[in-house]
Amino acid sequence: MRKGRIISIITMMAVSAALLCSCGNGKKASKAVDDNSPMTLEIFDVAANYQGMQTGWFAKVVKDKFNIELNIIAPQVAGDSIYQLRASSGNLGDIVLLEATQFQDCLEAGLIKDISDKITGCSNLMKFDKQIKALNTGLPGNSAGKYYGIPTEMMDTSPTSFTQERIYSLPQLRWDLYNKIGAPELNNLDDLLKAFVELRKVHPTNANGDPAYPLSLWPDWDGGDGMIGIANVVQLTTWYGEKIKGSAILKSDGKTFYPLTEKTGTYYKMLKFLNDAYRLKVVDPDSGTQDWNSVCAKISNGQVDFIWYTWEIGFWNTSDRLADGTAFCFIPVNDQNYYTDSDAYYGSGRVFGVGSKVDDAKYARIMKFLDWYASPEGATIQHCGLEGFNYK
Repeated sequence: MRKGRIISIITMMAVSAALLCSCGNGKKASKAVDDNSPMTLEIFDVAANYQGMQTGWFAKVVKDKFNIELNIIAPQVAGDSIYQLRASSGNLGDIVLLEATQFQDCLEAGLIKDISDKITGCSNLMKFDKQIKALNTGLPGNSAGKYYGIPTEMMDTSPTSFTQERIYSLPQLRWDLYNKIGAPELNNLDDLLKAFVELRKVHPTNANGDPAYPLSLWPDWDGGDGMIGIANVVQLTTWYGEKIKGSAILKSDGKTFYPLTEKTGTYYKMLKFLNDAYRLKVVDPDSGTQDWNSVCAKISNGQVDFIWYTWEIGFWNTSDRLADGTAFCFIPVNDQNYYTDSDAYYGSGRVFGVGSKVDDAKYARIMKFLDWYASPEGATIQHCGLEGFNYK
């Protein structure tokens, strides 16, 4: 699943690099290959749901610092065929962000650059050398332990730490609407469905007269993150202490798996929940055809009454809405026991790489950019924004 780095080219990561220099034919030392002239980098990103030139404040930061612009290629937008098309051309992108299995395929096809010559000199990246080595030594055919990939979302805590501020998926309702229907106690999913029916009655439209629904779904995340099953359903299984891993479901004991197709399991439970909601007419009728960007806009427009990703609150909640009671907040359902992953010490499963076709100048700029992206300054800007602009 795509973690809400909406309109972002890349998910949280640790990457770094150094400037690339070269030598002449033994006659004289050459200058650094990168003269800092304007440059556009193509980013092939399976996690992105925005395609085109990066815009906004982050684009300005990157332009000012590195004189580069970022052109995002997003298979979620362009369609899965863009992967096969670009791979067959021999040039997937200058920077690639891929699922682990795709990364292995592209490495075997010669689409990924060996970055061993530079990565060990990268101070930011080498803070995560243990995690990076674990990925690369596990790549098929890489017995020499060369560096090709960089795991996304690595952390410097431990594999068993949990430092997130919020549980990833929880039932959240707008506080004003929840109180408007009497703030009912929710014991199970049936009670939640009853609440949805009442919400539809008291809030049929937003302030502008646009239709509003308790649930608004999107199909364009299906198949991402190596998921088998419908993405919106997959993420709801965590409400009952279980997590889908590929085609199996991990039980709450952390060691027992059972098939996704088990009809007494959580996948079918949550599938039935959404189907029941559909039958009760509390699901946005656009859900079968719209993409995440459309849903995001509807949340911001006040057309969605219920969300489950805790990061989604950023599309509606503000200080003013928290103060006046119209913000989204967690509403517990009594029979639920929420699952959450520990810190992604070894990464989240996706992998960064550098395209094998980049020239020396582009390679130098890419690595300089990625080095900054992994720095304390880069991490602060990518996740918090700019002080005085995004926050006080």
